[in-house]
Parts: sequence; C-alpha cells; structure tokens
Amino acid sequence: MAAKRLLIIDDAVFQSEVLKEVFENLFGDKIEVEIANDYQSTKNVILTKDCDLILVDYLLGSLGTGDELKNKVQQNIETNAQWIMMSALDVNALSEQYKVDGFVKFIHKSDYSEMSEEISKALFH
Repeated sequence: MAAKRLLIIDDAVFQSEVLKEVFENLFGDKIEVEIANDYQSTKNVILTKDCDLILVDYLLGSLGTGDELKNKVQQNIETNAQWIMMSALDVNALSEQYKVDGFVKFIHKSDYSEMSEEISKALFH
C-alpha cells in the first residue's frame, strides 16, 4: 500500500514540526507528512503530488483563516484532499460556524490523541 500524504498547514513552524514528528512516529511508513505555512508552499506541495488529507490551523496570522486558505486552494488548485481544521480556540464554536464548509473534523490543537485518531479514521478507514 502506498503511503498516504498528509499536509500540515500552520504559520507556527515549530508546531508543524512537532506534529510531523508525532504522526511519523505513530504511523511510520504508512504516512508521508508535508508542511506548508502559506498559500504558495501549500500550492507547491499539492502540485508536486496531491495529498489525501490536509490539516490546517484556523488562525494563520496575516494569511487570515484556515477556511479562507482552503477556499483559495479549492478555487485555484485541483485536489481531492479531505480537510480537518485544528485550533487552540473553541473547536465546538468553530464546528458550528464552519460545518457547511467541507471540513471533516475540527480538533483542538493540543489534543494529539484526538488528532491522531481522526487522521487515522480519515486516511485508513
């Protein structure tokens, strides 16, 4: 089975690196993790090879929100990826606000256990 591709989009590079290490350790060679921090780096990753799942932070600094980035990506780049939003904010409130926008899940940024579980569900079940 080919490795599934996960793209982590976050303006906090350290957070992305930590998540990448967590997921690579957990899923091993079943997953290939890429990191992006803005639209251009996201575009570069997806155009190189489409991703199966994109994990995007809600607040992306000067870029706006993960929802805005998702919309820009979907308008300009062909991708079949599923999207999960992560945030340090109230994910229940975000879920209510963005549930119609095509995100498969909303996860708290500090809950690595739930993140890992939801990524596993999205990629392997």
